[in-house]
Amino acid sequence: MKSLLLRVLLTTTVLSPAIAPAELVLYKGSRRDAFNSQGQTLTINWKTFLVVDHDTVQVASLQYGTISGAQRYSTNLWDRVHFVQVPGAKAHYTAIARMPTQCEIDSGATGEAVYCKGIDAALTVSTGTTVTFPKILTDRGSGLGFSDVNGQPYLVAGSFKFVFDSAGTLQSNQAGETFDAALTRLINYVESLGYNP
Repeated sequence: MKSLLLRVLLTTTVLSPAIAPAELVLYKGSRRDAFNSQGQTLTINWKTFLVVDHDTVQVASLQYGTISGAQRYSTNLWDRVHFVQVPGAKAHYTAIARMPTQCEIDSGATGEAVYCKGIDAALTVSTGTTVTFPKILTDRGSGLGFSDVNGQPYLVAGSFKFVFDSAGTLQSNQAGETFDAALTRLINYVESLGYNP
């Protein structure tokens, strides 16, 4: 009997992380992008959501806005993500960073790209559960891309700010949503407003 009880406890312990709901942290925010190409500038103001699975280290952004009169949205799953805590002189920070590929490491890369960063705070993600993570995440930057349509280069400069969505986070975690379910729910919400991919 002790052997059976021990097996049940061991199995429960091993499987618990796999069946336990995720610790999701949801954010709302805004993003502004300015595209410059072929003598023209296009500025897009987006509304945004950010879904962070604190346990499995997954992050996805959903942005929606009006581009030349059309209501559009896009999603982006951030790849090779990890959370890096950095102690500062007056505060502790967390960066959502992108780990370099093996090819980048082999080429001598010694740093990492940062998707966004913020000052750490205690965030309540479900009843009785808090995580240390930024209440506000920000970033700004610029880049160079090439048009899918005509191959012409364009410059983009952007900035964004995500603010912890306490009510949305509690609702999502109390419902036991997975990362994918939370992202799908937000996409459905944006589509219900008339936005298309």
